[in-house]
Amino acid sequence: MQVIRFSHMINGSWKNLPSPELDSPQTVIFTFCSPQYYTQSKVLKDLAERFPKSIIIGCSTSGEIHGGH
Repeated sequence: MQVIRFSHMINGSWKNLPSPELDSPQTVIFTFCSPQYYTQSKVLKDLAERFPKSIIIGCSTSGEIHGGH
């Protein structure tokens, strides 16, 4: 198993975005988004376009849901 951590910045840039060569039916991408991304659907669309064969699973970040506890 290979684990790669990458992130999207609110200014629209990506940090450490992996190569699309990793896209496959065996690839799983877990996304954790803060509530401020609620209106930023382009981010998930970008991921889906870059990794069309991969499984993408998303949720909001629990620290922000539970007030940082």
